[in-house]
Amino acid sequence: MPQIWLEYSANIGIVEPEKFFPGLHDILSEITDPNSCKSRSLCCSDYYVGSDCPSNAFIYLKISFLPGRDENTLKQVAETALKYLQSYFKKTIEIKQLCCEPRLEITELNLYF
Repeated sequence: MPQIWLEYSANIGIVEPEKFFPGLHDILSEITDPNSCKSRSLCCSDYYVGSDCPSNAFIYLKISFLPGRDENTLKQVAETALKYLQSYFKKTIEIKQLCCEPRLEITELNLYF
């Protein structure tokens, strides 16, 4: 049951979740049922990056899994997901001439009931 958050600065432009998340869910299908993925995106209109240059931007993807996956598996998923993230936004970053390096965080969820 991965929980997935995509956050990005408004100067990235429109991100269509229905186009971004299917590719990511395919990557995650190697270690989880893609139907269990809970994904959401958030465009941040209030943000401040670096020296507040208008071309500064951010793209941040966080994937949280339930405990139980070994470190090597998580590392492989992280590498593949990061490549996908970078590839997906590469054209946008280049066309808009943004200073942006997409980032990824993989975590384990704490168990709460």
